[in-house]
Amino acid sequence: MDRWQDVEALFAEALRRSPDGRSALLHEIAGRDPALADEVASLLAAHDGADGFFDGLAGGFLVPLAARLAGSAPSVPERVGPYRVLGEVGRGGMSVVYRAGRADGQFEQEVALKFIRRGVDGSEQVRRFLAERQILASLNHPHIARLYDGGVLDDGRPYFVMEFVDGRPIDRYCDAARLRLDARLRLVLTVLDAVAYAHRNLVVHRDLKPSNILVTAEGVPKLLDFGIAKLLDDDAESTLTQTGSRWMTPEYAAPEQVRGERVTTATDVYQLGVMLYRLCTGHRPYRLAGSSTYEVERAVCEEEPTRPSLVVGQTEEVRQGTATLRITPEGVSASRSTDEPALRRILAGDLDAIVLKALRKAPEERYASVEALADDLRAFLDGRPVEARRGSAAYRARKFVRRHRWGLSVAASIALLLVGYAVTATLQARQIARERDRAQQEQAKARQVTDFLLGLFETADPNRALGEAVTARELLDRGAARVRRELQAQPAVLAQALETIGQVYEKLGLYGEAQAQLEAALALRPPDQASSSERAEGLHALAVVLHRAGRFADAEARLREALALWDAVPEARAGRARSLHLLGALRKEQDDFAAAETLLGDALAIQQALGEPARLDAARTLRTLAGLRHDLGDTAAADSLYHAALTLQRQGLGADHLEVAETLNLLAVLREDQGRFDEAERFYGETLAMYRRLVGERHPRVASTLNDFGLFYRDTGRPGEGERLLRQALAIKQDLLGETHPSLAVAYFNLGMVLYDEDDFAGAEPFFRRTLAIDRDVYGDEHSEVAADLTMLAAVLRDAGALAEADSLFARALAIRRATLPAGLTGMATLLLEFGRLRLTQGRLDEAEAFLDEALAIRSEAFAEGHWRIAEVEGSRGACLLARGRLDEAEPLLRRSHAVLAATLNPADRRLRRAAADLAALRNAR
Repeated sequence: MDRWQDVEALFAEALRRSPDGRSALLHEIAGRDPALADEVASLLAAHDGADGFFDGLAGGFLVPLAARLAGSAPSVPERVGPYRVLGEVGRGGMSVVYRAGRADGQFEQEVALKFIRRGVDGSEQVRRFLAERQILASLNHPHIARLYDGGVLDDGRPYFVMEFVDGRPIDRYCDAARLRLDARLRLVLTVLDAVAYAHRNLVVHRDLKPSNILVTAEGVPKLLDFGIAKLLDDDAESTLTQTGSRWMTPEYAAPEQVRGERVTTATDVYQLGVMLYRLCTGHRPYRLAGSSTYEVERAVCEEEPTRPSLVVGQTEEVRQGTATLRITPEGVSASRSTDEPALRRILAGDLDAIVLKALRKAPEERYASVEALADDLRAFLDGRPVEARRGSAAYRARKFVRRHRWGLSVAASIALLLVGYAVTATLQARQIARERDRAQQEQAKARQVTDFLLGLFETADPNRALGEAVTARELLDRGAARVRRELQAQPAVLAQALETIGQVYEKLGLYGEAQAQLEAALALRPPDQASSSERAEGLHALAVVLHRAGRFADAEARLREALALWDAVPEARAGRARSLHLLGALRKEQDDFAAAETLLGDALAIQQALGEPARLDAARTLRTLAGLRHDLGDTAAADSLYHAALTLQRQGLGADHLEVAETLNLLAVLREDQGRFDEAERFYGETLAMYRRLVGERHPRVASTLNDFGLFYRDTGRPGEGERLLRQALAIKQDLLGETHPSLAVAYFNLGMVLYDEDDFAGAEPFFRRTLAIDRDVYGDEHSEVAADLTMLAAVLRDAGALAEADSLFARALAIRRATLPAGLTGMATLLLEFGRLRLTQGRLDEAEAFLDEALAIRSEAFAEGHWRIAEVEGSRGACLLARGRLDEAEPLLRRSHAVLAATLNPADRRLRRAAADLAALRNAR
């Protein structure tokens, strides 16, 4: 029996039943096949013009079945505007969604087309469909599917065009990736941010469930389907309530929805609580399959859900399609990368309280807002007290001891040392009577240091701070001073504390302070006293900071010393792999690509052999390998490696983490180079928002992303916005890093590019000269960065009329690149293009043609046909032919170049203006 025969048979059965019997039948179908239940429900709903699961209870099914089937069948033209319909991807009672692709040849884009279904054309359905379109038009958030366009079909049905999201429902994504609980919660926090944004725009979704929250392969969640969303200031909803229409999915419906009462933001909080329950436990809070309307209302409005920490120990069988799914404690815990006892421990207490507070029956007893729910989840992840418990003094005291784990892991490090020390002292006291007094003294010292540990962060306690805002930087400064003052008599503990504080300074982007702490820790661990692994860890930590600070030679010297020590500790393979990875990254930045690839490959082999414990280290190595392949022009390999790294990081760290942000930023740069500008802009935006949430506004990583984002705006024809972001980045870097850091060279270079694009040669020249001075100091005279600086300085001088100096600089840049880098890199193409333009200006046409032909071959290999970077070189090649008087050969190149650049770049862009000038020269020559 095919699909429509199933629908017809079940629809006929529903017509024979009473209203309650129909609802029970639909519940039973939904337990086996939710999509099939939607089809039958939509036919029932269509009879009296109401959309929703409980509609049609007034009876009166007078429309023949054949007409209803015809009315519900999809009917859509092959092409809608510039889009070609490719296939159906989903449907509900009121609408159907198709995947479509751009078909007018302007550019490639995949979208979703949503239509009112034939036969569902009542005024209320159309009003609601148009309301959904208007709601989407008012929402602009990276985690809400975007609206692109809308219109009306020839048959009068409205439609709209929206972002096509290729992803899995959030619960299936989490289970397939075996995400740990903390990673799932971080993913939920991203969803909460999108829902909170909708609430701030006076929109209540009302149908939050996993199938309406898709997660892409990159781990990005997208909120979909505002088809039954409600505007908080829309009075039209009261009419719906009075007529008995209830817009909901029963499994996720809040009590007020089931009772037909007023819907508020608290309704979305409840539905998020149901989803959170399912993501945490694998179970639903209520078992509704096969239930009647009365039973559903009783369960949702009266039955209390089992605590999450208890339900994960239960076995449940549920229908899924035609199969029976058995939910077991072992399966639930395995899909969360843990075991049942550990999962129960994590859920017990705080998470139990958070989930159950979101699921309170009375709206006023739930979280007051989605932001409040998010705050409690963050508090749980940070180890702080959660408002859902409002626990005892003892509960808050335990949380206080743990609350500084993020960014202040020194507490945990010292605590571990103290525990071991206290145990040793106690054993000595019991085993050796004659040293009893000494053991008691050591125990007293341990207690003193424990008091120090608690006192180190006492200024962060609101009861002690008395309103003073204490930042992480201030806590570290105070802690570092106090550690040095009070732990002088315990050098081993002091060294560990200084090393951990130094690493936290590095995370905050305070490289000078980090270096001071780490060097002091190393001094307390001289080679003749410290273990090889302890000293190697200290040297590696210092190398990380020196690398971040741009002191590459010093960083490499520390790393090679660390690797010699790791060789003496065969069991410390993870540490050796980390040092190999960092050394590979340093060699990459020194243009030693062959050595870099070997070192990174060795590191990855060790990490893969170690398996799960080294998963995050392997992700970092994959990311660096991706950057190497990107530098070498192998964008396909880079893409694959970045996604592999991102998958590992999101599985281990969740969607909101510094490591994830760094990988997203690099992926954005790759997408820009690939010409996939929409994706690049989205990734840049997500990276910047994540960094600002995690480390604040003034941080080197924020500055780096602002810099990349600003350059993206410049390259995509928005120079004003680009310059604004680039100047923000420069100000942060100057404040935090000083004037000689290599990152300053990047900021100066990109600002020079913006001014050059505006023909401000006098303004651009000093920026490029500053860049050149910094890069020569950091890398020496023979480096690709120096060659890039020389290239752009020469281009500015050429266009300003200083042809002799430009010629000398171009020649020097070309000699560096040919001597130090593999052939075929895209950076070489830029140099050859600009040098070719100089030769064209000088009338040395043979040399100009040779340079331009080589540049065209490189870019044709690196970019897809029709890419604007290829068109840019073709235009210069056409200008060269024009100078030779070969107008017929020049014309197609010049016209194609101008057309592609005009379709891609801003009208004021330098490259487009140059193409227009070349085309005008052709007309004059004609």
